Amino acid sequence: MINHKKFLNLPKLDSLKVVTNPAINVANSMNSWILETSKTVTNTITKAGSDTIARVMSTIFTPCTVPVFLLPTGCGSQDFICHFCFDEAVNKLENGVFVRPQLEIWAGDEEIDRTYLAEIIKQDFTQQLEQTRQKTVILNQNKYTQTLEELKQQQKKLEKTTGNTIQNVANYIGVGLLTMFFVANPLFYLIFFSLAIFTGIDGLAKGIKYWKISSELSGNENKLKVEQKKFEAELDNKNTIFQEAINNMKISLHPILHELKELFCELENIPFTPQEVETDNVHPTLIIQLLTESDYRENLPLEYHSFLDYLIEKHSTSQFQRLSVKNK
Repeated sequence: MINHKKFLNLPKLDSLKVVTNPAINVANSMNSWILETSKTVTNTITKAGSDTIARVMSTIFTPCTVPVFLLPTGCGSQDFICHFCFDEAVNKLENGVFVRPQLEIWAGDEEIDRTYLAEIIKQDFTQQLEQTRQKTVILNQNKYTQTLEELKQQQKKLEKTTGNTIQNVANYIGVGLLTMFFVANPLFYLIFFSLAIFTGIDGLAKGIKYWKISSELSGNENKLKVEQKKFEAELDNKNTIFQEAINNMKISLHPILHELKELFCELENIPFTPQEVETDNVHPTLIIQLLTESDYRENLPLEYHSFLDYLIEKHSTSQFQRLSVKNK
């Protein structure tokens, strides 16, 4: 089985404290505000009930599809590498739009080990989201700093706001979560991941619960770490509800990945029944790009390389031909 961690080569969650100086400065001034307002937010939602939560979510969350590709590395049900495409989501967050990630999973075979998927999906989600965030910070430093300043100004306005209306609650949550994204707060990753995995209000409810606890335990790092571990345990494959959510996720066959899996099985003389893939060939350019990357190739057995090259050339040529016809 291929080690997907080698392919990712990304920082661990504990190392996600490295952010730019402007972010650190703004974070220091806003962290106290986040802690102070979190009690107001959670108490308001608790009293109002699920209807208010649903209305708040519809107010501040913009649905955003996050394509997830399970790139085959062999013939087994655990032989795949998980790649999240966070570009659109991070771009919207960077521009001050808080999104609710909706995972769109593509694979080469429906026979995916769901327990193994649950084991790696959380780590890969967090690490790849942070990697994409860091890239945008480097490429768009001016916009990054400007948005942080705008959030700071919104903070000042909200401090003067009274009343627990739906809009005020939405503003509290929206500014708080966006700020946590910009300063790489570990709580943001837990909430964002929870929103991606659990449907309805459950994802937000879990995050808000920990947000409230974190405000109450501010200053007591030992107790806070204990509560954080409890929250993380709810997002683990050993947790029945979490595993059930992974089991219920729709996994769609992608024509290119399905063909690649068939080639690998043919090479290994392993029975494989090709299926009629009804879905159009979506994201073909991105998938070919991922399959072309050296990190992916290095994690494949040498005897797979010629089959991979054949597939890449075949689909690269067909894409070029379609583009030529389109431009005529």
